[in-house]
Amino acid sequence: MSDQVVLALTAVTVLALLLFTVAAFKYVPEALREEEEEESEPEQHRPVA
Repeated sequence: MSDQVVLALTAVTVLALLLFTVAAFKYVPEALREEEEEESEPEQHRPVA
């Protein structure tokens, strides 16, 4: 492969990992907070029989 192709693939991969990391730090804490709220307030979520 030519150097330009390798450079382009590397840039795309780095950008994808960067976006994934930002999204993970942005959304994971919200999900953890929601789980903690569910555990502290189990009355809201009734199991389906």
